[in-house]
Amino acid sequence: MKKATLVLILFVWVSSVSAPTAYASEGFIKSSSPFYFLQTLGESVRLFFTFSKDQKIDYLLELTDRRVSELADTASPAVATHYEDTFKQLNELSTQVSDTQVAVDKIKEASLRQQQVLTTVYNKVPDQAKSAIQNAQENSLKHVTRAVEAIEGTEQK
Repeated sequence: MKKATLVLILFVWVSSVSAPTAYASEGFIKSSSPFYFLQTLGESVRLFFTFSKDQKIDYLLELTDRRVSELADTASPAVATHYEDTFKQLNELSTQVSDTQVAVDKIKEASLRQQQVLTTVYNKVPDQAKSAIQNAQENSLKHVTRAVEAIEGTEQK
């Protein structure tokens, strides 16, 4: 009952602020903006209302790409943390998809693409921001490895 009430309140609230949230869910709000929280809120709402596990995986991979582009614009530790959190969610869902080989391929492709962008960003940022990018690279590789191992472990059962 509490969950239904919460969903209803959330739906009404999202409807009342639909324009900013719609822009936020599409990535129009820069990470340096004071309204950046609307973007992550909009993404969470969209993810909540995505019911297919396969579609959630696709959306989370889209979000990891978005976080990498945000890191390219603003190499901030907050964006790096959002990037890692998105990969953690991806890792949790990765074992529940219907076609595990497709999921593994998508995760590997996204990781390769993101590592290339992060390497480019690393070479361009000042020394103070290099550690955040390096942490994002290392944690990304760890999360990808865990997700792939989790999926392949599910296939062996």
